Amino acid sequence: MNGIRDMAENVTVIQKQRVIKDYAVGIYARVSTSHKAQMDSLSVQISGLTRLAAAHRTWFIADFFIDVASAKTGSKDQNLIE
Repeated sequence: MNGIRDMAENVTVIQKQRVIKDYAVGIYARVSTSHKAQMDSLSVQISGLTRLAAAHRTWFIADFFIDVASAKTGSKDQNLIE
């Protein structure tokens, strides 16, 4: 039990700080086909952008937008998943 007491002497208490989340951000990820490689790319995009948002203390993710559409035909509302 001496180890616990010794450890307590070396512990610095850090007070909780309130962080105001000022910026609502949306994550938009897009691929042009539903092929496996493109779907893997979509996962990488979402993961990377989520990590980016998490790295900013004042950002919060308000929504995700995923678009699977060909550049030839353009994006259609029914293809945009919110």
